[in-house]
Amino acid sequence: MPLNALIINDWISNRVAGGTYRVQGFAEGFVTLGFRVFITTPWGITEYKKINEVHQPNVGSPLYYATTGMILPLQVIRSLMKIGSVDLVLVQMPSPFTKTLPILPILKLIDAPLVLDFGDPWWKNGDPELYRLISGKVIQLQSRESMLISSSSKLILKLINHENKVWIPNGVSPEFLKPRNISPHDELVGFLGSFTRRNGADLIIPMLSRLIKSKINAKFMLIGGGDLLQIIREEATKRGLNERIMFTGNVPKYEIPHLLSMCSVLVAPYMESPELHFIFPTKVPEMMALRRPVVTARLYEILTTFKVNKEVLVARYDVTDYADKITLLINDDYLRRRIAGNGYVKVSRDFTWEHLTLKIVDGLRGSL
Repeated sequence: MPLNALIINDWISNRVAGGTYRVQGFAEGFVTLGFRVFITTPWGITEYKKINEVHQPNVGSPLYYATTGMILPLQVIRSLMKIGSVDLVLVQMPSPFTKTLPILPILKLIDAPLVLDFGDPWWKNGDPELYRLISGKVIQLQSRESMLISSSSKLILKLINHENKVWIPNGVSPEFLKPRNISPHDELVGFLGSFTRRNGADLIIPMLSRLIKSKINAKFMLIGGGDLLQIIREEATKRGLNERIMFTGNVPKYEIPHLLSMCSVLVAPYMESPELHFIFPTKVPEMMALRRPVVTARLYEILTTFKVNKEVLVARYDVTDYADKITLLINDDYLRRRIAGNGYVKVSRDFTWEHLTLKIVDGLRGSL
């Protein structure tokens, strides 16, 4: 008989990143390891690989979050009645207020290991002390066998007093994100994400201008939408750079690997603000999985996870530094291939959902 895993989140979708993407990833990993996986949200219960869409009205609205804490416990009870026996429960919980606190008394009644997946601290404005305080209260209500994991940062786990805690970043799907048989366009630089200051979008046009002034015949492919997209378009027109930029807008998820694979260099220029050191940028290993070299920010999680100058290049939040790193890769085919190859090996070995989920199972081996 396969073991049953119950994953609890406040909503689910196949189409977005963040916590819902993580839920899908863990579900994929547990299924690969032989589990049956059930996902519970305030709006329904679904068995993974059977029905992956749940009707969810008003997701993200104030009413939604106000009612989550009341409705989710009822759905958890329904899940337990439907499944019968549960061998492992994982709660994906960026906000303990809306999810974990109301359901822990119920989970405490069943004899199953509990995995609390602490998300990033954006909801509390980056205050580590408040995060530590709330986390401590949650831990006091934990079940007998428990494990704490976090996707956001190794720094988060340092704030939490618990013996069994593991940093588990967002992984990559090896079937979806894998090298394509596409020859990259020379001097084409790719950017993926929302065009916001947080994601370094205000560096894009100055970066391209700097490359052109340095006699690099660069072009940019910009994939995504966001608040600064129109400003970037206007700035490109003003500087006469329209013909050097391909704006794709938001595209279906399945098109992203093909588009990024057309580029010879990929860039992810996050700001170096204090709160961003508390997150792990999933976009970086996703790009590396395509066997393309990546230039990204000097965030804590990047510097402590990847070998700088071997698996990835990093730059200060500075136009000149990013342009210099891109130029280095464009001008050196051997370096470009070496960085891309090393990064791909790292991600293929350590970032598949099966590998990451196995870390949870191994950490609870005595309880399963």
